[in-house]
Amino acid sequence: MRSHTVAAEGGSAAVAQDHDSFEYHFHDTVAGGDWLCEQDVVDYFVHHCPTEMTQLEQWGCPWSRRPDGSVNVRRFGGMKIERTWFAADKTGFHMLHTLFQTSLQFPQIQRFDEHFVLDLLVDDGQARGLVAMNMMEGTGADPR
Repeated sequence: MRSHTVAAEGGSAAVAQDHDSFEYHFHDTVAGGDWLCEQDVVDYFVHHCPTEMTQLEQWGCPWSRRPDGSVNVRRFGGMKIERTWFAADKTGFHMLHTLFQTSLQFPQIQRFDEHFVLDLLVDDGQARGLVAMNMMEGTGADPR
């Protein structure tokens, strides 16, 4: 699997401290997007991030820790409060590795290695498929 994600060092943001809140995360995210973000999507995103980050941890992502064992978070990307979860300086590698290894445990998940997604096919607000290119052959693919 090829992905530039493995080069990402920064981390992924999720509320993890008592002095932080979904409202602060929402504001930092929308302000960081110059108020051009779809705010309902950002609201959904910030409320689900802690659960998803914990899920990655349960699957094996080695988030950096403080001496007390809690997740170590830092400021990153214009956030005013420390909420960026990271795994040393190889966050992208560890996240992608965790997702890849987890996907191997589920035979019903069909991966399309060496394919590049060009578009999502959405009908009535639901993702119904995608348009992809087979990178090895340079042809369109129909991964249903």
